[in-house]
Amino acid sequence: QNRSRQEQIVGLPMAVDSLIPHQSSMRVIDTLDSIGEKRAQTTVVVREDMPFIGADGTLDRALFIEMIAQSIASMPGFRHMGGSTAAPEGMLLGVKKFKLSGSARVGDELKISGHQFARYGDFYLVRGTVTRAGEVLAEGEIKIWHNTSKSSQKGPGSATARRERVLAR
Repeated sequence: QNRSRQEQIVGLPMAVDSLIPHQSSMRVIDTLDSIGEKRAQTTVVVREDMPFIGADGTLDRALFIEMIAQSIASMPGFRHMGGSTAAPEGMLLGVKKFKLSGSARVGDELKISGHQFARYGDFYLVRGTVTRAGEVLAEGEIKIWHNTSKSSQKGPGSATARRERVLAR
């Protein structure tokens, strides 16, 4: 039935370059491996050129939080692929019950999973884990904001909102 549309069908895993707004210098995940209604799993191979790599090749463990946030950010990006509207803006707002139990080094392949377990308007609570070869390195909850309101496509940090604040002065 879909043979004539094979070029439009996207397979996973896929690179996240076009799915999240982060530029390459701050992108800390590589591929979206699986996606569900409220969950995403991504992968990253820790590289020397990533932000927050120590001289000894160890990744700053605080980056695990951002990995979970970017994994969740890949979900609306994937859903808006090829559409006429852009994926909604978003930002990480907070961290709760976060446990760091391991570290990662250059060359390690990490699996990041996130699950949206609650939503309040445009605010989401997410449980996430970062693992290496099945070993949990970090787990906890983050709070994120995604501008999903249909009446407004600009959030407090958007270029449009910043421009409006400058013009209002």
